[in-house]
Amino acid sequence: MLDGQRVARHLGHLTALATENAWGLMNMDFFMILPGSLMENLYSMLLTDPERCCSTSHMGPACVLCADNLNLDAGTADVAQISCPGLERSLQLSKNAPLEDTVPPSEV
Repeated sequence: MLDGQRVARHLGHLTALATENAWGLMNMDFFMILPGSLMENLYSMLLTDPERCCSTSHMGPACVLCADNLNLDAGTADVAQISCPGLERSLQLSKNAPLEDTVPPSEV
């Protein structure tokens, strides 16, 4: 998901959408992915100006802008690149539990 880039990404980036294009389409701050090399920058932002990561204002952007602001503060990129190998499509989860008609453990 990070494709070797030193850049933070939110859910919108992982589904190939820039922040401005993903508003209203999904919950972009559901999770954020960032490389360990940006942890010091994130820690600094949270200590000095936490509102740049997660807004507490009523009806504010919540934590949506955190990835973009972190990238800006760290000087990593103007905006996060939106092409992630293997995630060119929307994230799709599927169940892979074994079928109920499998051999019971007592017969193995």
